[in-house]
Amino acid sequence: MRSAGELIPLILEKFVNRGNKDDDYPSVSPLWAAITEKSGIPAAADHSRILDLYQGVLQVETDHPGWLQIFQLKQNVILADVRARFPRLTVTGIAFRLSRGPLPKPAGKSDGDETQ
Repeated sequence: MRSAGELIPLILEKFVNRGNKDDDYPSVSPLWAAITEKSGIPAAADHSRILDLYQGVLQVETDHPGWLQIFQLKQNVILADVRARFPRLTVTGIAFRLSRGPLPKPAGKSDGDETQ
């Protein structure tokens, strides 16, 4: 069984590209990071993830009530950016929810053991 994180890029690719392979869709993690950064909350991508797009509502999960509140305050800015990037998806809103446990680490991220 695939996780939501594996399925979302496939689903969004279907809607965004409509089969056009000239326009490769980026993976969700870098995309979500770019959206939160443009919204003025770059660190938020490390504390949240896109779960689903259901009936026009983008569903986002976050790991702390503080981040949930920040997302709610920035909701209109985030929604405007998502709509601008993906006009064919007709996203009508965003629903934020608190995770029941820790969020999985995005691929390529470590717990501070970064050597440069």
